[in-house]
Amino acid sequence: MHFPISHIAFAGLAFLAPFAEPAYIRDKTLPHMVDFEEAGDNCTEYSSPDAGTVCIHSPSDCSFPITAQIPFADPTGSTTYLVKADDTCNKIANLFGNFTISQFYYWNPDVGQTCFGLRAYVPVCINTPWYKFTPPVQPPAGTVDSSSLNPVPIMPNITPWCTKYELVGDGPAYSASSISAANGVTIDAFLNWNAGVSKTNPVLWSGYWVCVSVS
Repeated sequence: MHFPISHIAFAGLAFLAPFAEPAYIRDKTLPHMVDFEEAGDNCTEYSSPDAGTVCIHSPSDCSFPITAQIPFADPTGSTTYLVKADDTCNKIANLFGNFTISQFYYWNPDVGQTCFGLRAYVPVCINTPWYKFTPPVQPPAGTVDSSSLNPVPIMPNITPWCTKYELVGDGPAYSASSISAANGVTIDAFLNWNAGVSKTNPVLWSGYWVCVSVS
């Protein structure tokens, strides 16, 4: 048995899933043929030569394909997309342009709020029959949001007590010192709330949400 190490090429990029001989391949002459099987923890097991065997959690009305077509739509309108090695949550949302990134996280809780759980060669849900898109996919950089406790993607290790977030953009206006000052908080408090940001070299990631207020 082999245990290759998964890795991330860059912050937010899709994980390269461990390669393993899949347990449910029906025909090895068809390299992308996959099977699905319900697992004990209410997830769906997905197998393919590229992804190995992984467990997927998703809404019951988001049907996954029998063959890994990109994208695949079933008759009910549910749609899935096979993640590529260089994909991010932002990139996938902008590719389709018909759902918010927070909604993408709701459909695919395995990706997590940081989107570090996005796995290459594994399908994700990108639509359900009941969903109605209200633009934009992601608000403009600099947006301060206190209406949702689940913005996506967030910087890693944000305090669970956060009540207000700001979306980081490019340039000096989105440095840790600039964002903290604009929101009337000290840089020390800001770095404590955003523990994934280095205190010696506080670099923020463009396109990610940071915490700017706590309860």
